[in-house]
Amino acid sequence: MKILMLRPSYNPELSAGNHLAQDLIIDIEKDGHDIELITPVSDKFNGLPGGYKDPCKVHRVRSKLRGNNVLIRIFRYIDTSLSMYRLGKKISCDIIVTHSMPPLIGPLSCVLAKRKHVPVIYWEQDVVSNSIISTGIGKPHSLKPVSYTHLTLPT
Repeated sequence: MKILMLRPSYNPELSAGNHLAQDLIIDIEKDGHDIELITPVSDKFNGLPGGYKDPCKVHRVRSKLRGNNVLIRIFRYIDTSLSMYRLGKKISCDIIVTHSMPPLIGPLSCVLAKRKHVPVIYWEQDVVSNSIISTGIGKPHSLKPVSYTHLTLPT
């Protein structure tokens, strides 16, 4: 199975979420599935550290917008999210795994899944994220909790 994953960040950026994502990717690939990941990178990203190898194909997206004032940061976030969506349209997949935050990644991933006619797994890691329902993309009670330890993908 070909899986497209959209994440708000990924290694070498350090965070607990990135560690969980890498563990999930490694386990899913051990079962014979292929994963391509799309993630944004900050202006500070200067390439991967020496000796580091991603466990899957990773597309790192960077906005061309620069600056730190609030308005520029908002437009940079929107620009990066749309760049992730546009890149995702070009990648063939059987399923999309998306993240609950920041708020545009989940809804854009659901739109992408509808366009591709593939299912989406919405990876909820936030207690306040209802953006899929509140935007009207999903219906109430359409999100089903998925436990990583019980996630079985067809071969």
